[in-house]
Amino acid sequence: MKKLIPLALAALCLQPLAQAITPASAVTPELKRIAAPELSTAIMREVVIPNLATLKQEAERLKSSSAQLCKEPNEQQLSAVQKAYLGTLVAWRKIEIAPIGPTNNVNNGRVFEAPAAPLSTLTEQAKTTPDRTMVDGEAFHYGIQLSDGTIGLPAVGAFLFNGSPTETLALLQKDKNCAYLQWQTQVIMQQVITQQYEWFGLSRGIEYDVSYPGQFVVEYLNQIILGVSSFRSAKLSGDSKNWQDAKSQSTAAGIQANIQGLTLLLEGSNGGIGLDDYLISRDQAALWKKVAHQLAQLQSAVTVFETTTSAKNAARIGAAADQLAATLKTEVAPALNIRIGKK
Repeated sequence: MKKLIPLALAALCLQPLAQAITPASAVTPELKRIAAPELSTAIMREVVIPNLATLKQEAERLKSSSAQLCKEPNEQQLSAVQKAYLGTLVAWRKIEIAPIGPTNNVNNGRVFEAPAAPLSTLTEQAKTTPDRTMVDGEAFHYGIQLSDGTIGLPAVGAFLFNGSPTETLALLQKDKNCAYLQWQTQVIMQQVITQQYEWFGLSRGIEYDVSYPGQFVVEYLNQIILGVSSFRSAKLSGDSKNWQDAKSQSTAAGIQANIQGLTLLLEGSNGGIGLDDYLISRDQAALWKKVAHQLAQLQSAVTVFETTTSAKNAARIGAAADQLAATLKTEVAPALNIRIGKK
């Protein structure tokens, strides 16, 4: 959020007074208009790419701690891997709330989002783990050929959160299960690295394609609206056992990460350009004020949910999210001449 925002909001509040005391001939300076390339570049370089750097750091921790667990299978090492898994999951949740550009691809869905297959299927698949040591690229090449639900983060979570620590350790020490766990952490690592390369290339290439920034902004707003709408329709839908990340008992942490990612997309990072600046620079300060208020209500609902993870509080998140999604869809999109449903 740039400095122009408080100035614009203050100007909005003082406008009636200014009109009363200012001669009609006086000219009010216009705010600098934020162009689509400025917004696109800021979101790419200040939000998405730093989020991916965090994801890579957590994925590296998951990979190294898993290797250590397979060497020294004990409860302390298991706890370290579980924490690394949760760190990776939370880092991903900040990104997937509105998957834009290269993030919105099939392999991300398979590696991070596809529901885990039944444990019996996973243990059978684990028996096919190659006996040789593989570099991450090779591990990814063979791993991505496996069926949905048997690769990546969902498969890792299914092995790590399965009963008591004693039961989990016994499971991992059976057959090739631990080697399979380690294999899948390599698949995750390589997918993150691939994403980084793609975003680095896009963030440089945007300077040479005059048409893409406009396309990016359209996709950006569409994906934000879909992400906000997903709290009720998917993430917190139905019975609590089916909520996002319920198996690892990290639903609240994942939802909070979703909100953090959403806030960065809307407000920019550390004072950088976001949708707030883009709107206000187009004389839409009052509309942004409404969006900011609804975002604050959603953030508040999530804070309550973190304290008490109940169906009632989940419904409160859904209601707040629906209000925000409606404003973005029916007021913000028309104000920016953006068609919803077009990416």
